[in-house]
Amino acid sequence: HPDCDVCAFGVHRHWIDIGLELVDAFDDDFVIRGRGRALFDAVNERMASRNLLNYVWNKVYRRSFLESNRIRFEPHSVCYEDIIFNLDCLMKGAVFGGIREVGYTWTHRSCGSTLGRYRPWIEEGSALYVERSRRWFAHCGLPQDEIDARIASLERSRADAMIVNMYRPNSGFGMRRRIRAIRE
Repeated sequence: HPDCDVCAFGVHRHWIDIGLELVDAFDDDFVIRGRGRALFDAVNERMASRNLLNYVWNKVYRRSFLESNRIRFEPHSVCYEDIIFNLDCLMKGAVFGGIREVGYTWTHRSCGSTLGRYRPWIEEGSALYVERSRRWFAHCGLPQDEIDARIASLERSRADAMIVNMYRPNSGFGMRRRIRAIRE
C-alpha cells in the first residue's frame, strides 16, 4: 500500500511447550482512512478485534510520517508501549493498511516470561494506556457514556493483568485464558 503511513501484517504465534499454534491474520488487504466514529469502527473491526493493533512488531511505519508528527515511544513506558504508540499514530491521522500475509512468527517457551512478577512499571504503563485510550475514544467522537463503559472495561482488564502477573509466571495478559478456551 504505497499511500499508507502504517502497514500491518498477520502474526503466527507458536507455544512450543504445549504444541499450540495460532494465526492472527487479515481476511483481505485493506486501507483504513477516515475520521470520528467511522475510523474507530474500522480500526476496531479490522485490527483491534484480532489483537493486531496492540503490537509494533507486525507493522512497518513510514518514517516521514513519524518524524513530521513527532511520534515517539513514551520515554518512561515499558509496558503497553506498543498500543500507546499505535494510538498516537491514529490520533495524528495515520492511514493504516493491512495485508493478508503473515509476516511475523512469535515463539513462546515456558522459560521466556518477562512479566513473571509485579513491577511498578507495569502499573505505570497500563495507566498511560488507559489515559491514551480515553483520548482515542474522545478523538473518534464516541459518546461519553460509551467512553466511560470502555474505560471501565479497560480498568477491569488492567486490574486482572496486575493480579495475573504478580502471582502466575508465564501467564501473559489473558493468553492463558485464550489458550484454555481453544483447547476445550
